[in-house]
Amino acid sequence: MQKILDNDIFRYHNMLFYEEGFFLHLSYGTDEFLEHHVQIHHMGSRLHYLRLAVDLRGNIDPYDFHVIFESFDKLCKITDPKYIQLTPIKTYETNLPFVAKLVTTSVNTLWTSCFKTTTLQEMDIAEELTPIREYIDQDVYDMEISKAGDVLFTITDDTNLYRLRKTGHINSLHDFGPLIPKAILVTDDSIIVTTREKGDAWPLTEQSRRQIVVLGQTGEQKIKVIEYDRQNKRLMCLIMRIAMDKTKNIVGIDLLSANTGRVVKFDNMSIKWIYDGDINTKACPFYPTDLTITQLGNIIVADNTTDTLHILSEEGVLIKCCKIKTTPIYPSNITITQLEKYIIRSIDIISPFSLDIDSNGYLWVGCNTCKFRAENAKIYKLEITGC
Repeated sequence: MQKILDNDIFRYHNMLFYEEGFFLHLSYGTDEFLEHHVQIHHMGSRLHYLRLAVDLRGNIDPYDFHVIFESFDKLCKITDPKYIQLTPIKTYETNLPFVAKLVTTSVNTLWTSCFKTTTLQEMDIAEELTPIREYIDQDVYDMEISKAGDVLFTITDDTNLYRLRKTGHINSLHDFGPLIPKAILVTDDSIIVTTREKGDAWPLTEQSRRQIVVLGQTGEQKIKVIEYDRQNKRLMCLIMRIAMDKTKNIVGIDLLSANTGRVVKFDNMSIKWIYDGDINTKACPFYPTDLTITQLGNIIVADNTTDTLHILSEEGVLIKCCKIKTTPIYPSNITITQLEKYIIRSIDIISPFSLDIDSNGYLWVGCNTCKFRAENAKIYKLEITGC
């Protein structure tokens, strides 16, 4: 039994288990693991079914693991991947080569920004996207809609968090100088902004400053700064996008280099979990560009490099990786029974880059056509079911 547990259960420890203040590591003995979770005499029959579920290559679907061990108090609740569907509702064409960021509003409009053209624009959502207002020479890095309906945005290499009022007036809401604000998140009672120092983003040095800053609701008063854990270890590299999940914790895209990244969930001054792309390889690294939270609390992440959407559980477990371009890819060691977890009906979305879920639960995907030297990047409206 010792060998069975060590070889089969521990293979999935980082992916499947989390308890407050307790991560399961290989250094923990099997007996300690069992004592912490469940009494040994309840495990016999479950171990038998676990061995049947593990295929010859040593793989097991997380959903099967969940079903077998559902009696564990803190085991992740994993959505069944076969019920997840993304259905195209509408395709819109823009006048931009690249939809770097998109945000939907409560008044049936959406805001888009583009690094290449340094354009910020609001468009009416109808049969086509109709421009309402446009601001040029605004190299927007990230943006969000405030509780008052204003647009809050950051600009590349600028120290200010800006506010665009409904009247069209733009003013600085908060100056983070000498640091540069990057990602923005608006909550019910705060504005959360990530920051970094000026200069090259990588590699990090002792002088690097990578922070999550919590501001008051007006954006003027600084309430909290998160940078290091309790052991004075740096928590993040470069957070380019952030969201808040159903447990009121921050989930962010952390860029490790110019072409690799990870998804990190924070709990105050600690990291709850890290997801670095289950299907990605060294030849095709995980490069997340945006994320959004579904109405059920799952996390959708855009991977621009592989034309995929990674759907994660609240605990950071990959539920389904949706290949949305025509040609499917999946890990070489995947089994036939696991195939449905990775493949979804192709809907021919190329280079997904920006994501948002509107108030009705529809998923919006903005695309990048720059690498194809094309104009008129597309925005897709999708219906999500099962997650």
